[in-house]
Amino acid sequence: FKAFAQNVKDTCNGTFFGTCSDGKEIYSLLFGRDTHSFGMKHSKTGTYVEAGKYTKEYTESGTWEQDAKFGMPVKVLLESFEQAQTEYLVPFEKVVELMEAAGFELAETELFRDIHDNQNKTSLNEQQKTFSFLNRSFVFRRRADIEEEEVVMPTDVEKEDEMPPLEWDYQNAPEGPPKKEEPAPAPEPPPAPPPAPEAPKEEPAPAPAPEPPKPVKRKLKKAPVAPEEMPILFFGPTPKEDNSQNYSNQSAHPITVDDVQYKTVEHFIQAQKAKLFGDEKTYTDILKKAKTASSAKKMGGKIEGFVTEVWESKQDEIYEKGVRAKFVQHPSLRKQLTDTGEKMIGEA
Repeated sequence: FKAFAQNVKDTCNGTFFGTCSDGKEIYSLLFGRDTHSFGMKHSKTGTYVEAGKYTKEYTESGTWEQDAKFGMPVKVLLESFEQAQTEYLVPFEKVVELMEAAGFELAETELFRDIHDNQNKTSLNEQQKTFSFLNRSFVFRRRADIEEEEVVMPTDVEKEDEMPPLEWDYQNAPEGPPKKEEPAPAPEPPPAPPPAPEAPKEEPAPAPAPEPPKPVKRKLKKAPVAPEEMPILFFGPTPKEDNSQNYSNQSAHPITVDDVQYKTVEHFIQAQKAKLFGDEKTYTDILKKAKTASSAKKMGGKIEGFVTEVWESKQDEIYEKGVRAKFVQHPSLRKQLTDTGEKMIGEA
């Protein structure tokens, strides 16, 4: 996390905000148990559908205050994951400390529970609350954006006083000036007649001394940073005003690869995964029974003989082939993609 905080410091000019799971909330959820699953009954079949699962892989010793640290692993399986992933509890108090060391102050943070309780537009069922309330939001700001250093800048630079030439005090020196050889004195001229006395003159009043220049207070402010262009973000096939759902592998755009038609790119990816590991039954089910991209993804998460390392070595090639087919075979999507220019596109 120190490396992450350094990366934020190097790239963030002002505000860093986001959401994360809260380690203390997950610790409390799993306290005294090994796993916890989330789900609900299917509205039509009545069967329980699992949407997520947390599995504890650390050893608890008493309380969160005693155990809280980085590196406490949990296995997390969510509907959007192909396989359970190892993640780590987030000790948010320590996150704040490391971010402060990187030059960021915590401006605000809220648990999702508090956000939910302070609004009345969205209603969640108990399962949704349990899952959602494991998270928190946060806003960090660079301290330079909060504090302004006040510096006193003088208007003129004062010159150092010059040392006056040294003169000997003939009257007060006890022994007189140092003796040195002097030339013989010239004969004195005859004394001049004394000048006529003059009437005393009034001395003009001395001019007041000029006041020293007052220091000017200036505040050093950080130069404004031009806002970066917002990236295009998408997640899943849910329609959006900007049609960004079309970038998702789950969007309803069929493709044909090697004379086989797939309902979506997601169908293609999961079918190729099943084919890679020789699971012909799952391959056929994805083509014939998976009506939606999410159902194809679920089937792909249960492939027989799946090996993570093998899949990771092949997945980029399969993903690229499916995505390329989609944008080549659908000209309107290709235009939408090329019209984005240099903008970043990301799934989030």
